[in-house]
Amino acid sequence: MENYPEVLQDLADQIAELMMERGEGAEAAAEIGFKTAEFLREHWGGQKIYIPKGVTFAASQRDIEIYGRFRGANALDLCREYDITNTRLYQIIHAVRRLRRPPDPEQPELFKEAMK
Repeated sequence: MENYPEVLQDLADQIAELMMERGEGAEAAAEIGFKTAEFLREHWGGQKIYIPKGVTFAASQRDIEIYGRFRGANALDLCREYDITNTRLYQIIHAVRRLRRPPDPEQPELFKEAMK
């Protein structure tokens, strides 16, 4: 498309590619990609937008995946696959376990009154 902004064209192409990976036909995928790019252009056009890399999000997703695959006996395999140390593996396991543990009913909530 002539004179169409390069970043929007790339966005449309990337979305179309993802849609085709999900089984959408090429024509429909291209239309979805273009409409999405146009939606963003119309709503955010002219604004400076920072898109974070999401390193913390990606790490937390990885940690949840590691936790789900951890069986104890496969610790060394996970360390090799994820290029982490044994110590780091167990830090991840304990951290995710702590987050998934239900709250202790005997432990009062610290900010319960302030949240009302």
